[in-house]
This record gives sequence, structure tokens and C-alpha cells, in this order.
Amino acid sequence: MGTMVLGHDPEDGFSIYYVDNDGTRSKGKLFAVGSGSTYAYSILDAGYRADMSVEEAKELGLRAIRHATYRDAFSGGFVNIYLVQASGWRRIARVDGGFLSLPPLGAGEEGESRKEEAG
Repeated sequence: MGTMVLGHDPEDGFSIYYVDNDGTRSKGKLFAVGSGSTYAYSILDAGYRADMSVEEAKELGLRAIRHATYRDAFSGGFVNIYLVQASGWRRIARVDGGFLSLPPLGAGEEGESRKEEAG
């Protein structure tokens, strides 16, 4: 089990690290943590682009979490989405993971996200 740490340094710009339970740090462009992370990575790896808008990144993150919670019984709960900028951070959404739905079979990749509160 691990956690993600991210922030901004005026000299080095933005950084994101995965820190595991024994303190090992890995720097990267994106991470997923927890028991459903392998399912989330399949979506993140396929959909990530360096030039994504905030809305595109938010939707990709929700889609990754939706797939993880669908495939992994131990994943879920409330999803808090934060926007981190050089000027600071703020929560941009809070979603009850129980209301993230997968699309019907054959309906394409996009599902619906319900019960979202803008933050």
C-alpha cells in the first residue's frame, strides 16, 4: 500500500511521487494506488496525454476509478478530485464512488457519473 505526494517547486515545476509503505519513492507522470490500481492503470495508460485539459484529466481519473471499483471489491468510497497549480490547490469535485456506473455492454467506453458536487 502507498500514497501519492505532489506539488510545485518554482525551480523544478510540478512533481508527483508514489511513496510505498517502506518509504521507497518513485517519481512519475501518473500513479494509481491501492488494490484496484492495476485496473485503473489500464485506463490511465490508454487515455493519458500530456496536453489534457483539466476536464479531460478529471474524466480520465473518474473513468479509471470507475473501472477499478467495478473489478475490485475492495476499491471505492468517496472520490475527491483536486486541482494542483503553481498558485495552490483546490478541490474541484467530490463523487460518491458508488454512483459511478459503467456503460451498458456495447455502448462504448463512456459511462455516467452521478451525484457529483463541485467543490
